[in-house]
Amino acid sequence: MSYYYGLRGWIECSPEHFSVITRALQEAQREANESCEASIWQKSYMRGWCWNSEQPGYAFYGADTTMEGLALHEQTLVRMTKLKLGLRGFFHAQGEDTEENYTFTISKDALTKNASPPMFESDYDDADAANGRPPNRSR
Repeated sequence: MSYYYGLRGWIECSPEHFSVITRALQEAQREANESCEASIWQKSYMRGWCWNSEQPGYAFYGADTTMEGLALHEQTLVRMTKLKLGLRGFFHAQGEDTEENYTFTISKDALTKNASPPMFESDYDDADAANGRPPNRSR
């Protein structure tokens, strides 16, 4: 049974650098999709990125992931900060039982990861755990 995190957040850049960020994210998505080594989950986790090209400046992320997904997300953020575009961002990963929670913060291209208190009440209950089911996000 896997432990799941609700991972949500955004990365922000100046409008003139937005196309660089979206191209880098698209490249990372393409690499995950074409990689023989990438698991089906890694490919799925990369699909959590979205942005609005008509309002440049922000790319958003939202997905339920395992620790493998958090590691891939962190690698993606490191890749973005190496572009040295003056990025800012915030991501929160909340464990399904609210016991393990992390923040990823980007300020001036520097990424920090910290343990964090939960931001939301848990929607994962003992019946889910006993049956080996992931959290029911529809409750």
